[in-house]
Amino acid sequence: MDWLDRVVTKKVKVKKVVEGEEKEVEETQQEKIPGYLEAVYHLYSIEHKHGPIIIRMRTNDRGEGVRLPSLTPIWRSAEFQEREIFDLYGIQFEGHPDLRRILMWDEFKDYPMRKDYREPDDYEYEPTPHDDVLERAKQHYAPRPQLDGAENITAQP
Repeated sequence: MDWLDRVVTKKVKVKKVVEGEEKEVEETQQEKIPGYLEAVYHLYSIEHKHGPIIIRMRTNDRGEGVRLPSLTPIWRSAEFQEREIFDLYGIQFEGHPDLRRILMWDEFKDYPMRKDYREPDDYEYEPTPHDDVLERAKQHYAPRPQLDGAENITAQP
């Protein structure tokens, strides 16, 4: 999960001297809470018939190269989910045996599930742009020349 930076506004009662008297005055304070990325695991035991055990791990910030420890050495089945988190959010899992992209192509540079992700105007690597993607892509290329009739000439057998 992706949690953006946020500002929390609190009303606090503070004692101040006003016109020579000490009074309680209500002030507004703003506290900036930095954003972070979070990986959440829901673990069930079929053998012991209990669960879920929920494990939440948070990064320190949302910067590039954020790291979390991998749970793959303990739960081998976490491998594909951690690869998906790496691919879509950019969290590096330390100790993961095969951390590489699983959904996006290798040349893709960003992390599309982050809330600050900006969709490109044209998909350089998308093989068949369509609909609104095609319209935005047309803005980056020169218009096609007018038809002059040469397109109707076909080779005769």
